[in-house]
Amino acid sequence: MKVVNLETVAAEAVAHDPEIKKRVLLHESELPCSVRLSQATLTPGQQVSAHHHEHVCEVFYVLSGDGEFIVDGKTVKVGEGSTIRIDAGEVHAVVNNSDKDMSLLYFGLPV
Repeated sequence: MKVVNLETVAAEAVAHDPEIKKRVLLHESELPCSVRLSQATLTPGQQVSAHHHEHVCEVFYVLSGDGEFIVDGKTVKVGEGSTIRIDAGEVHAVVNNSDKDMSLLYFGLPV
């Protein structure tokens, strides 16, 4: 068993958008199948640039706030309680176009 409190985990830069910070709650070495569990907060107006992962499927859960995911050119509105799966190879971006922080919990699964 391992218990992790979000407040005790140091924030680090997201590789493709260093101004966005994430907190890795559980590293690949701590989970089967090289899964990583992280949390990130996008401030109002902040966005994750379009990118893809060749060999990783990502699942996002919106803890709080509202925004949009753009996946292969299709825009999907999400809000608190929404879950979205991004399949390997899908080009995706995330936009917080609201006036409040958008907090995301997400994990990546190798495929």
